[in-house]
Amino acid sequence: MKKMFLADFMLGRLARWLRVLGYDTIYSRKGIDSVLVVNAYREDRIILTRNTRLFKRIDPARALFIHYDGFRDQVREVIESLDLDYDTGLFLSRCLDCNLALVPLAREEVQTKVPPYIFQTIKEFRTCPQCGRIFWSGTHIEEMRKLIETFWVRKDIKNEDRKRRSDEGP
Repeated sequence: MKKMFLADFMLGRLARWLRVLGYDTIYSRKGIDSVLVVNAYREDRIILTRNTRLFKRIDPARALFIHYDGFRDQVREVIESLDLDYDTGLFLSRCLDCNLALVPLAREEVQTKVPPYIFQTIKEFRTCPQCGRIFWSGTHIEEMRKLIETFWVRKDIKNEDRKRRSDEGP
């Protein structure tokens, strides 16, 4: 089963990048209250927080305390701590703002909604069913993929080190 998350108000960029990776991630700009915690438990979400008081009040098996300030380190911490996998088919499959799954959009429907150059050069478009934002693969996508690869390269190196140490014994 794919992991789902609830990120507190201090983790907006982390939430956005988890969505880029295709993970269902609710982000609360107002902080996490008891209603959100109950809903997170009900929906089997992992709570991501930098709030030590909140973290102490919830089941540690259902939460991850984020130690780092920078989003790159935060993403790596989530990936490594929760042993996440990267499914390339889910890359950019969720709205970065609303968190809903994107749906395909016919090219004809976007002709008047995107710049002419984009319409002429891009073949596939997707949209968010809630906010109506339109998404396509622009030139920035390759840079995003390169950054994402660095998250898993580091995870793979750590896993290899752990395996080597366990094979060597005490």
